[in-house]
Amino acid sequence: DGLTQTQIDSLETNGRLLCLGRRHIENYFLDEEILNLVSTHLYLDKSEKLLTKEYLSKEIKRIAEETLSFNLIKNFKEFITANHSIKVPKISLKGNPTIEEIIIELLNGFEINMNTLSTDLNKTNMKDWLVKERIRLEGLLANGDWKKEFQGKIIFARLCGEVLKANSIRIRECYVDIALEKKPEILKDITDIFKRL
Repeated sequence: DGLTQTQIDSLETNGRLLCLGRRHIENYFLDEEILNLVSTHLYLDKSEKLLTKEYLSKEIKRIAEETLSFNLIKNFKEFITANHSIKVPKISLKGNPTIEEIIIELLNGFEINMNTLSTDLNKTNMKDWLVKERIRLEGLLANGDWKKEFQGKIIFARLCGEVLKANSIRIRECYVDIALEKKPEILKDITDIFKRL
């Protein structure tokens, strides 16, 4: 969460750490075709509103749109945490530096980090970031890419409670079973990780 693609690529360089292509596991559980099959399998289609693919798609998008502000807040917190923590200065012990030299080097490194923070973290820069992020999130809603980046946990929980009106664990388990059988490409990111273990 909160990492740029460059940061993700850097983390995955050595091959020991793998990142999902979507923000949360729940982001993989938002396919309206599979959800329609789940609703039929679990006999959830008992109201006057039929849980068709079209209806589910519309409701998932509605919930996503209603979480735009929540996503902006979470993304801002994650951006600050992932990109603006104070980094501990790296000190080389080659040449056996004295404790006084180490203290001076640590303080110099700390001062450099603080100066960087104070120039990057100001109200104007943060406002610019927030405006750009809002536009980016609205663009994701417009082009359908929101399913990868929006907070899938809250969207899936609300979908289960408000639309499907069923236990999220039952829905998740049924979803995985049906997806693996009927449309395994939906869970490809997850299955690929398990295959590499």
